[in-house]
Amino acid sequence: MKEELRRLRAEKAADKERFEVLSIRVNNMLKIFNEDAGETMVTWEDLLDTKVGEIYYVNENVYFIPVNIQSKKLTFISICEPNGKFGIQEHDIDEACKVIKGQLIEKMQDNRVIKKGETITYKAHQKHKPVGGDEFNIYWVEFKK
Repeated sequence: MKEELRRLRAEKAADKERFEVLSIRVNNMLKIFNEDAGETMVTWEDLLDTKVGEIYYVNENVYFIPVNIQSKKLTFISICEPNGKFGIQEHDIDEACKVIKGQLIEKMQDNRVIKKGETITYKAHQKHKPVGGDEFNIYWVEFKK
């Protein structure tokens, strides 16, 4: 009985440590998504740390929800309040972002406007800075390995 209790306590401590490490990694990823200075790389592994159905707030005007995580493709819905902004970012995998509602303005491509129904793609390691249009904006984002 005492041995079982020790084992359960050790498992609980290990789970707590894994959760704390995961929380730090997710918070670091959200910081990168929000800022224009410093680290810009959000990796495939960082994105895998998210959980389907959870809401991840980048800042008060931008958040995303993972909707599907597969071995070679991750799908998110991103919500951008009017004029909401992501920070400068890049990934070690390809990304495609389809505008479902509103528009997306790509600041690092001379303010290129991507409208409802259109898709912008980013190759691995291509820096980008998406900004929402002046209305409520919804994006379908896919990362492919």
